[in-house]
Amino acid sequence: MITIESVELVNVRSIGRAVVEPLVDGGVTALNGPRGVGKSTVLIGLLYALFGTTPDGVPAQALRRQGSEGEVKIVVTFVHDGQRIVLERGLKGRNDTPYAKVTLNGIEQTVGKIKAANEWVIRRFGDLDATGFLAAFVVRQKELDALVKARAADRRALFERLAGIDRMSDAVKTARAEETAAKTTLEHLPGSAEEAAAARTDLQRAQEHAATAWKDFEAASAAVGAEDQALAQATEHFEDVTARVRAHQEAAQTAQQVEHHRVLTAERAQHAAREVDRLTAASAGGTAEAVHAARAALTQAQQAVAENQAARAAARTATAAATADARRAQQAQAAAARARTALTAASAEADKQARLTTAVPADLPQQLQAANARAGELQEQRGVLRGEYQRLEGSIKALSATVDPTCPTCSTALADPQELLQTLRTALDRVREQGVTAKAQQEQAAERAQALAAQIAQAQQIQQAAEFARQQHQAALAAAQEAEAAADLLQAEAEASAQDARQAQTRAEAAVAAEGGVRTAFEAASARLRQAESAAEAAAALAQALATAEEAQTAAAAAVTAAEQAAALAAAAAVPDTERVQAQAMLTAAGQRVQELRSAMQAAQAEHRLAEQQVKHSEMARDQAELRLKNRAAAAAEYERRTAVREALDTFRKDRIARLAPEVSEVATDLIARMTSGRYVSIELDEEFTAAVTDDTGQTRPVTWLSGGEESVVAFALRVALGELWAGQRGGLLFLDEPFTAQDVASRTAMMAAIRDLPNRQVIIINHASEATDMVDLVLNVVPDDETGARIEGASAFIEMPEAVLAGIDEDDLTPGPIASDDRSASIP
Repeated sequence: MITIESVELVNVRSIGRAVVEPLVDGGVTALNGPRGVGKSTVLIGLLYALFGTTPDGVPAQALRRQGSEGEVKIVVTFVHDGQRIVLERGLKGRNDTPYAKVTLNGIEQTVGKIKAANEWVIRRFGDLDATGFLAAFVVRQKELDALVKARAADRRALFERLAGIDRMSDAVKTARAEETAAKTTLEHLPGSAEEAAAARTDLQRAQEHAATAWKDFEAASAAVGAEDQALAQATEHFEDVTARVRAHQEAAQTAQQVEHHRVLTAERAQHAAREVDRLTAASAGGTAEAVHAARAALTQAQQAVAENQAARAAARTATAAATADARRAQQAQAAAARARTALTAASAEADKQARLTTAVPADLPQQLQAANARAGELQEQRGVLRGEYQRLEGSIKALSATVDPTCPTCSTALADPQELLQTLRTALDRVREQGVTAKAQQEQAAERAQALAAQIAQAQQIQQAAEFARQQHQAALAAAQEAEAAADLLQAEAEASAQDARQAQTRAEAAVAAEGGVRTAFEAASARLRQAESAAEAAAALAQALATAEEAQTAAAAAVTAAEQAAALAAAAAVPDTERVQAQAMLTAAGQRVQELRSAMQAAQAEHRLAEQQVKHSEMARDQAELRLKNRAAAAAEYERRTAVREALDTFRKDRIARLAPEVSEVATDLIARMTSGRYVSIELDEEFTAAVTDDTGQTRPVTWLSGGEESVVAFALRVALGELWAGQRGGLLFLDEPFTAQDVASRTAMMAAIRDLPNRQVIIINHASEATDMVDLVLNVVPDDETGARIEGASAFIEMPEAVLAGIDEDDLTPGPIASDDRSASIP
């Protein structure tokens, strides 16, 4: 049981601030107002507060009233199963972030985020979401039309959706897809009992082969161990022979080295004797006095050579300096000539720019100021004419678009609107012509101002050019004077350098003439010094050579004795070749036998390892085969389960569809009888949910034969019946959205009487026809306000009609007639 106590809306769509407080004691509450004022916003706000859903899935921020500031919120207070619940949702913060608050019997619930609040509400309503809420408690005009006028397929889909069967259909589709997927998986899964048995047999064979290979490896290892002892004895004997052979080789090598040393010492003794003889002959004339005299002569010759070289270098340096100074003097003369040429050109340019400056008018700024003032006046005149043109054009459009135009100031009807329109159009043409003339004059004034500004800019450029020419002339004059002075100074320096160069050249020529004698004297002194130094060195080395020769003779005698002793030791250590060859053969034979046995052992070990790998492979193959068999069994079980689920859902859906038409017909029959005062006694639905009605004479006719008003009554009865089936024990609320748009007064009265007879229902009607407000218990007017948003004001309460008046109404007047025309003027408050 759901009973709405209040709905508060703040800055939601077209509503600024409003509180809807419907009747809670079973009465009928109407939300009345013209179209577009915001009546449906109450239903939209109710759904958002309950379930967090928005129309067409737009963002929650779109709920904010356009141009509004401050908070946005919807607070719904209702009673459900005897408990008072307050749901508040809205937007907060600078970014309009959605929030939700839930209060149960005055205690705020800790539901966390938006999603948690939505789940809390749906659980509270017994898994009833927004779609189910609309189907159970809300009747909308567009659904009424589709229930009787839509195509068969669309009508059937609508009945299934309103009855919640579409969810069963979705579940059946999902179950069928899962069943197909499970079947496909089963068909593509490998594995069988035969495959698993073959894998187990392969594993047993691999294990037996591994055991045999291990036995062969153990036997080969034992044979290798026995042969290793024989190899060790042969190795020991061979090593002993090898050691004796190595000792003989070492003794022979020592004897050879000693013999070689004897030969070397004999050669050293001979060389030392020859060196004594050479030094004795070379030491003649190597006294200290002779060496000193030779060095003094060489020093004097070196000084003469250095003086000769310095004279020639000085001559070359002076010649180069004179050449450079002459070149700089020539460059300075050329620079002075260029400076004089530049001075002449700068003087001519300065005279030319001075003449141009005197030709510029002095009153150009005053002329520009006057031209800009005139252009500004014309621009203001154009603005005034443009505003007048827009006002006239707006008035013409307003008068042309209005059927009954009134005076904008006094709101009285105009006697001759066409004459006023013609007058306004004539004034519009006049203002347009004046605007074109003002535009041309303003453009001419602007062009004149631009021309004067260009002349002023040109005059400024001429003045700047004249000043620049004057500065250039002064700079050229200073540069010419500086160049003349530099040229004179460099010319004097060039002449002095030429005189120095001539003197240095004279000295160099004298040095060249004396160079031959100086060079000869230097070479003779160098040869004399070398001869004296060599003799002195030979005299100093003679004593050392004598001692060395004596030591070499002594060493040669000792080397002869050592060579004889080493040869005797080498002969004593000799080993017969037959013994060495025999030991080598024994060792080789033992090594080959061990190598053969080790190869056999390694082959047995490799065979065992291969057998173990085969065992592991067979175990993996057996495990995979058993896993595939297990997966196939699981897939088969899953396929059977999916098939059972799909069949159960399909059977339940078919049974629900088969029972839907009779159940809806039963509830709708009671409603149609009351709403037509017994004229129609039943409604029947076929398998395609096509409705047919039976009147009080027993005649049955399809709904398509009825008038528009009668169709609406049948559709309303079917829709309310669907809601009753959906709601069950949940509801009391019945929200009707524009249910009377196609009904006359009598039909509306009968339909309202039937609605009132619904048990335990809180009825809220959205209505725009003011004639229907006399049939409800409470009217809440939705009043538009462009500035603050629409608001809701209580209007009236229903007063029951006296029995005497009801007795005077003819029963035929309550029969639904044709669809009434949509009198839009009746919706204007």
